[in-house]
Amino acid sequence: MFSHQYNLAMELHLRTALSNKHIIGLGEIGIDLRSPGHPSLRLQQEVFLNQLQLAKELNLPVMIISRNSFTETIDALLQVLNFEYYIIWRNFEYGTVELDLLNSKFSNIYFGCSPYHITNRELQQVIQQVDIKRIIPESAAPHLQIPECPNIWESHPLFVGRVYQLIAELFDIPLREASNQLLKNFETFHIIDSFRPDDKSNSFPRLRSDMYIASCTAKCFSLAMIQQKPKPYIHDDTMFIKAMVDFGDMSKTPMHIQQLLIKKEGEQKV
Repeated sequence: MFSHQYNLAMELHLRTALSNKHIIGLGEIGIDLRSPGHPSLRLQQEVFLNQLQLAKELNLPVMIISRNSFTETIDALLQVLNFEYYIIWRNFEYGTVELDLLNSKFSNIYFGCSPYHITNRELQQVIQQVDIKRIIPESAAPHLQIPECPNIWESHPLFVGRVYQLIAELFDIPLREASNQLLKNFETFHIIDSFRPDDKSNSFPRLRSDMYIASCTAKCFSLAMIQQKPKPYIHDDTMFIKAMVDFGDMSKTPMHIQQLLIKKEGEQKV
């Protein structure tokens, strides 16, 4: 969507950013023929090829985005990258024929599975045809925004837990086994700060509906509330967050347990 702004100055800035030792790849880059007002195909192809050449020069994996442009995207990839090049195809949304073609052209291609797949059974069936060793879970989910929390960003990690659960169910394996494999997939690209789910958490129940996300509820408020003076939430550059824990109906809990919990609560307050 920004191809029309790409020039030598931007390429120089990009090269400077990619020189950082912590950079592990280039992306997302690709061709978008779906979004309204997208730049011309010719311009997008020119910029995409330039960025692929840059990634190859620096020996960096690439993360690809492709919207209504499968043949145009794979044609560019084949012009620049070799069979063994490392590629992540973000939020793969094509069919099994396209999947087979990509696998025949590239031996180290990985496919993104996002919350978008939770509500699309056809794409779930495609993901099931991918080797689980070639799946990268994603959290981006603009269509799963929480109405009660309009300020939450679209790529909030809140959503990725459902993707781990979905992949485990699609491959009919325990969540822990799926999580371990998906983390190994991340390590292929040296992503050390990857999401590490706890399969015993209440945030990982079985899917009960297409739109089910998690058992937790995000509470959001505006930045202005945090920045107000005097600052009630920030002291000495430290943010304080108040949390409440509901133990349910304590009347059904044995008396000695109630007393123990009350005692511990009192000790913590002291």
